[in-house]
Amino acid sequence: MLVVLAITSGDKGLWNAVRGRPALEESEDAAEVGELCESRQGRWWSIVGPVPISEPSGWLTVPHDRTRILDKSYAVGPLTVRPGGKRLVEYLALEPMALEGTTCFESWPLLVEGAWDEGPEHISVPTPDELRATQGRWIAGERKIARDVRRLSAILALVWNEPWQVRTAPKQSSQLAPEVPDSRHPPSTWFDDDEYPEPHEETLPGWAVTAWDQIEQDQNLGSALLSWHEGLLLTPAHPSFAHVAFMGAIEELSYSSAFVGAMPSPEAPCGACGLARSGHSQRFWAMVTQAASADQVTDLRKWEVTRKRGATAHGAGLHGIEEIYGSVILLDFVPPPEGQKTGSFEFSPSDPVSHFMFKVLPAVRDIARRLLLRALEGVSEG
Repeated sequence: MLVVLAITSGDKGLWNAVRGRPALEESEDAAEVGELCESRQGRWWSIVGPVPISEPSGWLTVPHDRTRILDKSYAVGPLTVRPGGKRLVEYLALEPMALEGTTCFESWPLLVEGAWDEGPEHISVPTPDELRATQGRWIAGERKIARDVRRLSAILALVWNEPWQVRTAPKQSSQLAPEVPDSRHPPSTWFDDDEYPEPHEETLPGWAVTAWDQIEQDQNLGSALLSWHEGLLLTPAHPSFAHVAFMGAIEELSYSSAFVGAMPSPEAPCGACGLARSGHSQRFWAMVTQAASADQVTDLRKWEVTRKRGATAHGAGLHGIEEIYGSVILLDFVPPPEGQKTGSFEFSPSDPVSHFMFKVLPAVRDIARRLLLRALEGVSEG
């Protein structure tokens, strides 16, 4: 929404006050006025944080650390990310288990800030057209800013293996001061003893700070990161499509400059039609072997991960909780081994849904993450 101030052309001092600087003196010379006419840098801000996601399977499928806070400010690419300084408590409907129920989600969101080009400085009261031009520059630049904040969210998700996302879209600092909002009041049915655990500080690893330049120079790496991030966001409620995203991230990484030497030679063209073979499956398995043990590769082949991906992508099948949404996955009792007294409860290996949710999907997700970490400054994760 564009707001036009009703200030006359003679209200130069008032306009300067609105702009946040002292009034111009009539004696200012041309050089000083010229300096004021240069393009000015405005400020913007946004909020990123963990996403409060319901778990329709009845079990955690993505991790969440409710006590993590960032230790200090960091410059990541053109952005500055800093602690928000406030615990955010959100109350969510306990769906699909019981819509009348309530659950609580705690996090410590981060503030993200940057600069944008507001255009030439106004030494007199701007006309409505000039104000509209400034707003137009914001609208034109806001999409690039939004992409940058989304990329930062994906990097943070990779760091902590936790679904982070933009929680407040970019705002102009001149219109609204940067601040994490206060937590809303709990519903009347919620009992809260206000005893929250103490937060603990964590640092950003060096590769996360330098990742920006690598992603800027390697489009395939950036695309794979976003695909993996989407998979993490989709996991709790749409696991089959999360599987498609994780598999796609692995395949896209095969075209990254970080793995050029690890890829097999291109296959010969088809003898019948003369067209080049895609070799997608070959490249996928070549990537998997870069981050998985021989036993893990054997398991993935036994679990038919490529067939499952294709079935979902082409509308031929869902493998997770999508078709039994809201039905809690139960555990099986496993008797104790001989010589031991205590058994255990485990996800049933005979249940295809729980097997996919808690065996297949985490395995593919973690392999994709290890490959992304390896691409970014050669990080290796177990």
